[in-house]
Amino acid sequence: MTSAYRPIVLIVSLLLIPAAASADTVRLKTGGLIPQAQILSEDGDTVMLRTPGSRMGVPKDMIAGIEKAESVFDTYAKTRKGIKDKDAPGLFKLAQWCKDNGLREELHGTLCKVIEADPDHSAARRLLGHVRKGEGWEELPPLVVKVRMVGEKEFQEDVEQQLGIIFETRKDLELFQDDGESDGPGPGAVSFETKVDTGKTATAKFYGQTIRGPTVWVEMKLSVQGGFLGRTPTSIDIQGEVSSGLPGGEHLALIDGFNRNHKKIHDFLDTIIEKRVASREPKTEKTDKTQKGDKKKAEKKVEKKAEKVQKTVSGPIA
Repeated sequence: MTSAYRPIVLIVSLLLIPAAASADTVRLKTGGLIPQAQILSEDGDTVMLRTPGSRMGVPKDMIAGIEKAESVFDTYAKTRKGIKDKDAPGLFKLAQWCKDNGLREELHGTLCKVIEADPDHSAARRLLGHVRKGEGWEELPPLVVKVRMVGEKEFQEDVEQQLGIIFETRKDLELFQDDGESDGPGPGAVSFETKVDTGKTATAKFYGQTIRGPTVWVEMKLSVQGGFLGRTPTSIDIQGEVSSGLPGGEHLALIDGFNRNHKKIHDFLDTIIEKRVASREPKTEKTDKTQKGDKKKAEKKVEKKAEKVQKTVSGPIA
């Protein structure tokens, strides 16, 4: 798939996303909708949009109209105006709302305001990927991610492009760019094992009436393990689907899967960052009280084991 084809791929895949109530909606001449859109600019023949999942450019000649209404971005702006810069609890509550509603750029900015108001706000620090260092905090460099396809490699470029779009809304992850000269992503990087399955569905009818045309579907699994993530894989499954007959249908279905599941993907990425931060946290020293408790538990364990051995020795002989 050529790079010139990619912007159209992103736009067409969004046509299948159902409209959401009370948000800016861009109506396309194809009959499709782009809900929860924020108009960023109108330069030349392109309208730049932002949705909770990504940013994109849409050719003006594809747009039939724009319905103005309150979006999640407007809700954020109104709520933010009512919170003072020194109100760390209020700002953190707003940051959590941003996380729940997929506003990743606002989430990062709001968390930064939280730690300006309260430099030792541990929850905000950890969401930003910071770890304790002495009496202060250390900001970790972005975690490098390498995509490793399992089986068919046809979709690697699509997966890397879509992850790159998502990573742009975050400050804690970056995609490994293989220039052919480096030895690899280096120590500390993680590898996303990626498996993509594709298929088709036939036309669905009910009492002779067509209720759904044929489609192309994609199922993708991202999985990561090892190192600070432990032996148990952390994984996510997403699905995408587009109408059959569109050029590059399988690629469109994959991108549709990313668009439909951006919050689910961010939650998956958050889990990885949380585990990374936890692995870097300094081990807390046990207090005298805790040490005494551990000592008593160990003594009781030894006593129970001795009793068990005594019962075995003094038991009846067959």
